[in-house]
Amino acid sequence: MKLAFVLLLNTIIIFPLAAQIFPQGLFVNKQYKFIVIGTQTWMAENLNIATYRDGTSIGNATTTSEWVAYVNNPGIADGAWVYPTAADGSGNFLLSNPDYGKLYNWYAISDSRGLCPINWHVPSRAEWRTLYTFLGGAASAGGKLKESGTAHWAAGNVATNTSGFTALPGGYMGGGASLGNAIYGYYWASDDIASNMGYTYLLYPSTAVIDSTNMGKVGGSAVRCIHD
Repeated sequence: MKLAFVLLLNTIIIFPLAAQIFPQGLFVNKQYKFIVIGTQTWMAENLNIATYRDGTSIGNATTTSEWVAYVNNPGIADGAWVYPTAADGSGNFLLSNPDYGKLYNWYAISDSRGLCPINWHVPSRAEWRTLYTFLGGAASAGGKLKESGTAHWAAGNVATNTSGFTALPGGYMGGGASLGNAIYGYYWASDDIASNMGYTYLLYPSTAVIDSTNMGKVGGSAVRCIHD
C-alpha cells in the first residue's frame, strides 16, 4: 500500500495514495494534531501507534507478566508498548483513556525502523531544551506546556497551555509492571545516557516547572514526535 503524508489545518493526515511512491508503514487513516512553537513543529498529542514506520508490529504487553518479560530481556529487539493504566485484579492492562496514547520503552523509541512518521522523530534533549527555553525557561515552561484545568490533571493544576502543546499526565510504567506517578507526565528524549539508562522530561500538576530525570530503558514513557 502506498501512503501519503499531508499537513492540513494543524493536523497530520496520513492516508493511502496509489499514484505516488511512499514507504509503507503505519499511520494509515490516522490523524495527529500539531503545533508550531518558535522554530519547532511538535505533535500536539501523545503518540498512539502499535507498529514501526515500516509496518512491523511493536511488541506490546497486555499483562503484568508480559511487561516483566520485556523488562527482564532488555535489548534493541525488545521494543515494547503498554497502555498507561494500572493492571486490573487479574493483571491485565486495559485501555482506560485513549487521550494518553501509549507508553513505550526506550528500545521502541530508538529502533532503526522508526517510531514516528516519515519526516518526524523522537526529540533529543537539545530539542526539548530549545522548546522550554523559548517558553521562558524550565522554571515556568511546564505550565505553558500542560493542558489547563483538571479534565486530565489533578486538582490544583498550575497550567495555562499557552503553547498549545497540551501535555497530559500519562505517568510511566515501572520495571515491576506498576504504573508509577500516574498523575505526572513523563516524555522520552532520544538520548542514550548509559547502556541501561535513557532520559525523560517530567511535568507535575502542582507546579509550572518542567523537570528532567533519568529513566531505565526498560521503563515506559509517553512520546511526542517533532518534525525534522
